[in-house]
Amino acid sequence: MGNGENEIVIDLRELLGALWRGAWLILLCGTAAGALGFCTNRIRTTIQYQSTTRIYVLNRQDDSALTYSDVQLGTQLARDFVQIIKSRYVLEKVAASLGLEESAESLASRISVAAQPDTRIVAITVTDPDPETARRLADEVRETAAERIKSVMDIQAVNLVDEANLPSEPVPSRAVRWLMGGAMVGCFLSGMVILTLFLMDDTLRTAKDAGKYLGLSTLGVVPCRGEAGAGRRGGLAREESDIRFREAFRTLRTNIELSGEGARVICLTSCIPREGKSKLSYELARAFGDKGERVLLVDADLRGAAMGGRQRKAMTCAGLVDCLVGMASLEEALCSAENENFQMIIPGRTPANPSELLGSESFGALVRQAREQYDMVVIDTPALGSVIDAAEVARVCDGAILVAESGAVSFRFAGRVLEQLRLTGCPVLGCILNKADRKRKGCPGMARGRHYEKEYNKFYGGCGD
Repeated sequence: MGNGENEIVIDLRELLGALWRGAWLILLCGTAAGALGFCTNRIRTTIQYQSTTRIYVLNRQDDSALTYSDVQLGTQLARDFVQIIKSRYVLEKVAASLGLEESAESLASRISVAAQPDTRIVAITVTDPDPETARRLADEVRETAAERIKSVMDIQAVNLVDEANLPSEPVPSRAVRWLMGGAMVGCFLSGMVILTLFLMDDTLRTAKDAGKYLGLSTLGVVPCRGEAGAGRRGGLAREESDIRFREAFRTLRTNIELSGEGARVICLTSCIPREGKSKLSYELARAFGDKGERVLLVDADLRGAAMGGRQRKAMTCAGLVDCLVGMASLEEALCSAENENFQMIIPGRTPANPSELLGSESFGALVRQAREQYDMVVIDTPALGSVIDAAEVARVCDGAILVAESGAVSFRFAGRVLEQLRLTGCPVLGCILNKADRKRKGCPGMARGRHYEKEYNKFYGGCGD
């Protein structure tokens, strides 16, 4: 995306990595499918017994000694014997003789006939749930078929090689085959699902993705705060989470300072609402304040402000809208935050024309005045993928930062937002990857954020009426 391309470039290591991360799911699905195949075979398969009899077909036409040509001709005719044995005439006569109420087709499905290679011996095998019935049926098929072979092919004799045996052991079950086959199918299908979800997932998840698809450096990777374990280690885990959270903002603060001299007024925007942009703006401003710098946080999200609710005492202050319409000065709109170095301005009233106010000369003048009085000015703006307000704010800023929630927004959509941001002429300092370690529910690859129009209507609908 950073080079104008719109394709996802996938290498073999990424595919193998996706399969490795989903190995537990592949094994689980393979085990479940194998167990299902095994149980299905055992439930649906009836125990069967097989009885086999063998005959020897003699085709001499006179009383002379048996010659090699007789053996060769008999071998060639063995396939003919197979067809005669399973003919409808033979099977119907067998059924009538044994009193079976079974069609010739049904009976044929339980009889297998095989000519032994390079011999004139034909084996007849019958399968039946009852071993005695299997033996009787095999003998009856042999006797009836022998008479038919002699009649049809003018064969001198059909001799008995082996009488039908009485089977004592059932036919080996195919349950193991079903188990192995089911396991293979389960592993294959689950692997294909994992790869499909991986290939369909075009969301930004890692710092590498931001550089690969957007051409942006990642200024900071912010974990979720307070997502800790329960039980006796819960308090310790929350403390460790807070430490990681604070350290992430110290790193972010340093990277912003190193991103270029003169970047004293920066704005933060995102692609869609609820990516944590407002929280990041507040924590970033506080990080600069903790360093001893005088910081002003301006909540320029005039459609759905979040800062006023964060500081209850701020509700008594005049708002940004009052400053922009000439009803209050910058000093009158200032609200103290957590320390004397950190002040903020909240929107106050909800205007009917937020984009026009943020693009007015009044807003530019307010930013210039704040630049003279503060070491750092952080401006929180609405999601640029939803409304154009952030672009109006970026015109008067020294730098802009794109906030992206890990796994929440398509890199294609983020690329369009980035292009819109660059059209303002404001340098894009980089990207902040937010909520990078959040545990998501559902299968890998499923991400919200693509339905940004629905998010806009839900988050900003009705504002300014």
